[in-house]
Amino acid sequence: MSLLPKPLAKLPIAPRSTKPSVLRHKLNIDCESINNHTNNTNEVPESPAHRHTRSYGRIMPKTSSLTQIALKPKPSIAITPSKALFDMYSKLSSTECKEISNYKELYYFGLDKKTKESSIKTDEDGYYKVIISDHLLFRYEILEELGQGSFGTVVKCKDHKTDETFAIKIMRKTQRILKFGRREVEVLNLFSKKINDANSCIVEKIDQFYFRDHLCIVFELLTINLYDFIKKDHFQGISQNLARRITTQVLIALKHSHELGIIHCDVKPENIVFKQENKSGIKLIDFGSTCTVRDKCYGYIQSRFYRAPEVILEYDYNVTIDIWSLGCVVVEMVTGWPLFAGDNEEEILQQIVNTIGQPPKEVLLKAKRGDKLNNENMHSGDRNTDYNEDAVPLDQLLEGFDLNLIDFVKRCIVWEKNTRITAEEGLMHPWIRGTHSS
Repeated sequence: MSLLPKPLAKLPIAPRSTKPSVLRHKLNIDCESINNHTNNTNEVPESPAHRHTRSYGRIMPKTSSLTQIALKPKPSIAITPSKALFDMYSKLSSTECKEISNYKELYYFGLDKKTKESSIKTDEDGYYKVIISDHLLFRYEILEELGQGSFGTVVKCKDHKTDETFAIKIMRKTQRILKFGRREVEVLNLFSKKINDANSCIVEKIDQFYFRDHLCIVFELLTINLYDFIKKDHFQGISQNLARRITTQVLIALKHSHELGIIHCDVKPENIVFKQENKSGIKLIDFGSTCTVRDKCYGYIQSRFYRAPEVILEYDYNVTIDIWSLGCVVVEMVTGWPLFAGDNEEEILQQIVNTIGQPPKEVLLKAKRGDKLNNENMHSGDRNTDYNEDAVPLDQLLEGFDLNLIDFVKRCIVWEKNTRITAEEGLMHPWIRGTHSS
């Protein structure tokens, strides 16, 4: 029996343009220091100044390591609802006066009464109305809005109970989104229960709670995501050594996930996030789109640039769709650009054909949407369309790179899913083990 509920139809994933998006935040991360640091898999030289860096749903506190060591947490002292009503009445809105009795301990009250009274807590699309310096659960102080997506809003918060800082995902107030949020909580709880590895490379869920009918998920605070890191270096690509260290950690995360029958379904640079500024440790995030090997979703899954052919063509898939995505990410890391960047699935398929050749007949026989491979332009070597100008065979694209890196990518980017390398096998691959061949 499956450990998880039946998967849901997937949320539409916002497409990313082929060229770098002008909507991405500017970042102040010392990419060169990380790229040039090859002797230690964990340590990277610190940047010359403390930086306030934005990323998709994660942000790094502006404190030095010495400050973090010297300053011990100073939790706030909790007060009771009755005392809060007596002492803090001027700060409480009419809504708060009614809901305050639902809490045994209160640590933080946020803004003045007038500001809170005039605000609308949920907009017409179900998003929570974020107000900086306001509270969540009379405990968390909202410090900054970090990002917003189809699922909801991510904010950076200070926990006044523990004096720690976290990232909190506030899910939209709709039944459909709520189910996705509950699923992510269940998956992360399963990981916490079943994975006995402090270095699992999977994002840590700290807590979850409901506030004004919004599901809120508390996560550890991370820093910049891989896409923004590559962007910071002007899409020149990162060093092969750094790419290897990142790939190793993603493989570790996928190994744990796949052993439990969980398919991530959205491995991409935006969901690979550095743990600390200017260090190479990463976490795999966003498990809201997962499914299981027993209960698969045949709707819209995986971001288009990283979508496996079996998903596009609609034939049976398994955990190796994550491996396909990882292979695409590896190429993007070292070249700076997505391997397959078509505007639609037909363009993606044509680029795949141009890069790795025609699919085996067995694949076509299994595919429900094999017609996608039968249009007049869909044949190997076609260069008559704009989206195929840069689609070249893999050996040509990666010419000059470590031969073991090329072999690793070839083991991931394979038409037949059962011939792809597994996460466990990937960890034993010569490139991952540091055996160089050129």
